[in-house]
Amino acid sequence: SPEGDGDAGRPLLLMMHGGAYLIGSKDEKGQTEWCEYFASLGYVAASINYREGYHPVRRDIAAAETRALEDADAALRYLLSREDLRIDPEYVFAAGTSAGAILALNLAFRPAGDHPPIRAVANLWGSVHDLKLLENSDTAILSFQSEHDPAVPYREGYPFRTGEKGVHLPTQWFSEEMYGTLAVYERARELGLRVEHHPCPETGHRLHIGPDGEFTPRFYEIRDRMAAFFAE
Repeated sequence: SPEGDGDAGRPLLLMMHGGAYLIGSKDEKGQTEWCEYFASLGYVAASINYREGYHPVRRDIAAAETRALEDADAALRYLLSREDLRIDPEYVFAAGTSAGAILALNLAFRPAGDHPPIRAVANLWGSVHDLKLLENSDTAILSFQSEHDPAVPYREGYPFRTGEKGVHLPTQWFSEEMYGTLAVYERARELGLRVEHHPCPETGHRLHIGPDGEFTPRFYEIRDRMAAFFAE
């Protein structure tokens, strides 16, 4: 959280890590660096954990997504209940990478109900299973993804279909079809949502951290574009 400020209404950024709902942690380098940067801008920023693990069958994977959504909702409600954090509930933002981006979209576009609204989402190489989901909210969407993502379809399809040697795994047996950032962008524009889409020419799934474990230039571009988009 910010230090030394007197703002009675701070915005909140909820960050969610990737890892296919199997691995990953809130302590990941990219998540924590983004949170620290947004705290320097006056945000309360929180990187959260959620329950992980499932058997590779369609029903179990769907249940894992539901558990993650329950945990993200619980984290959000907890943070908003903390009066000492001085969060303005009208300015809540969500962001995530991969499975975390899927989770952020699911959190923002839940059917109307008794839950806090999300003002905007940073969808970093995520997807949705049903484009009708986008009809549930007027949340703004900022997206980044490789046009040659081997893990999450760029437009639509099934996950992990292309390996290093062009291997197509039979993931349709245990996964629902996914609609990636391009499909989300196109449908959101049709619905009149505020959207911004950044197709990336480099091949790969994680665009912000290189093979050496260090931040790529894309990390800083995403960081700065998130800050500008949320400010707008």
